[in-house]
Amino acid sequence: MDFVGNLLINVLAIIMLIIVFFVTLKRSNRTLISYHLFNIIVIITIILLSVDIIGRMDGVTSVSVPIANQIGNFMLFLLNPVPSILWILFILSQIYEDTSIIKKSIIPLVVYYLIHIVAMILNLFFGFYYSIDANNVYSRGSLFFITIIWVMLPLFSGFFLTIINRHKIDPKKVNTLIFYPMAPIIGTLITMFVYGYSIVLPSIAVGALLVFVSIQNDSIIIDYLTGSYNRRALEDFLRKKISDTNPRFGGIMLDIDHYKQINDTYGHLMGDKALADFAKILRQSVRLKDFVARYGGDEFFLVISTPDVTGLEAVIRRIHVNLDKFNEKNIYPFKFEFSKGYSMYHPIDKLSMEQFINKLDTSMYLVKKSKPKS
Repeated sequence: MDFVGNLLINVLAIIMLIIVFFVTLKRSNRTLISYHLFNIIVIITIILLSVDIIGRMDGVTSVSVPIANQIGNFMLFLLNPVPSILWILFILSQIYEDTSIIKKSIIPLVVYYLIHIVAMILNLFFGFYYSIDANNVYSRGSLFFITIIWVMLPLFSGFFLTIINRHKIDPKKVNTLIFYPMAPIIGTLITMFVYGYSIVLPSIAVGALLVFVSIQNDSIIIDYLTGSYNRRALEDFLRKKISDTNPRFGGIMLDIDHYKQINDTYGHLMGDKALADFAKILRQSVRLKDFVARYGGDEFFLVISTPDVTGLEAVIRRIHVNLDKFNEKNIYPFKFEFSKGYSMYHPIDKLSMEQFINKLDTSMYLVKKSKPKS
């Protein structure tokens, strides 16, 4: 493929990624680490596509072009593994809400990349990955295949992480996370065996577009502040649940006690952070097939897949246990407490979605009213 052909493909991919970046920047949930990781992957890919253009000026020996070609190829090889490495962190962010697990994974990934940096510096002297001769002509070195392996290992690792932990990932995201690495893996294999084709980076851009579509779908149904589902998603989910044949499930409605006082005393920034932490505790207390939504303000609604009230009460106990553990850390100058209303949905009652929500809301209000005011 000639320079003009590569230039057109890369420019189109760059334009697409710039659009993706700004749309994601505007609409996505900025409180989630996955949001930041995805945007960094997009930015690095744009940089890679740009330096790939600079690094394809083979054979031109006019002033400054050989230097640009050297810089372009070095930066291209240097940054090639970064999107793949970041992809592993992105996968981990989908599996675990605990950011400490993600932070622990950074160290081995940094070591992995540092080894690559050392190899790239050595390549400047020995040319075992690639070399550019006096006529400004690029050629692959005898160990070029190692650069391919170094890019593909994190992709395969991310793929297997997704497969192994698919039960911990939102089912709607599993297919996207599985298929994302397929495009760059295929592109990498083509690049390895067909010289001169710029396929890898545009294929990473295609993979990023797939993830972008998934993120935008999330932005419609996910509450931007807490990372839980929003009220719209809850109502759609409940309607579907109730319309199923022989529906039987539990619902819990709860809110944070004295939340207005928290906002008034400590400010809305701390109040918002407390709300996000409370939502995280709720999500940690349920199973993946259960549903946690922010109903409004400091009110949350949980839809629990259980055949009886015993399972429902087990979830409530887990919430109390997890909340007590969190309170023991003394992160805030106050302790989390909550009021709740809960009930099983029985098909025989023939309640509508609105009636079921109102039933739990009334139950929660009575509990809250019975508590002493501070």
